[in-house]
Amino acid sequence: MGTIIYGDIQDRFGSGVSNCHVTAEDEVTHIEYYDTDADGEYSVVVGNESHNYTVSVWHSGYVVRSRTIAVTPNDFNQCDFIPPSYNLVASVEGTVEDNYGNPVENAFVWGEGTNWYGCKTNANGEYALPLHTGGTYDIKACKTNFNERSYGSITQSGYHPTTDEQTTKNFTGTYCLERILGTDDLGFVVYGRSVVIPDDLPTTSSLIAADDPATTTVKLKTWKFGSGAALTTTSSGTSDSSEGDGSGGTNYKGDCGDCGE
Repeated sequence: MGTIIYGDIQDRFGSGVSNCHVTAEDEVTHIEYYDTDADGEYSVVVGNESHNYTVSVWHSGYVVRSRTIAVTPNDFNQCDFIPPSYNLVASVEGTVEDNYGNPVENAFVWGEGTNWYGCKTNANGEYALPLHTGGTYDIKACKTNFNERSYGSITQSGYHPTTDEQTTKNFTGTYCLERILGTDDLGFVVYGRSVVIPDDLPTTSSLIAADDPATTTVKLKTWKFGSGAALTTTSSGTSDSSEGDGSGGTNYKGDCGDCGE
């Protein structure tokens, strides 16, 4: 049978990483090579001596990981690279939230430079973005009905980011993705979502940011009114309209407080 080192290689989310290059180096510099399969699994046959092996994992866009294990000759020796301690770490990792502090699922995060690489966020708004070649990249995030956001640039020296080059970019707080709701007559972008105006409208809040929401004219792409919505209208449309597409440039003036999808 021989002496076998085997294990799983995963990213921060516990997903197997395929095509990782695995090396196993013993005390006399003997090296074996193996590439992980589609599930991130590997196994490599090494010498039958009873001593330590340093197992390293290489993949473009990820920090190189290494572990040293004492092998038992003529046996299976497990060496995993999995969360939370030994998983592969991508060039850029982080979280994406909206302007209400909620995670944004399926947001697209990408690095833009001479080459271009991207990924999507999971249900928790988390992402891991491997940059497979060296260079300087602008890191950006976007999603339909959200404003695009840029988070500065990073530089990676080669195919594998070093520990110092790996970085966290959280699109939160100042860098969060802002929901796009419509456009107002002052030029503020609040465009792109259906808006539901509830029956019971508060008098102190507004759909858009304005000093005087009660006298601000708002143009909406689509709208849907609650049956008791107290609105005044200009241009076209009536306050008892149930919905519309806004294509004619309908403007609605009034307190649109507490509006949402």
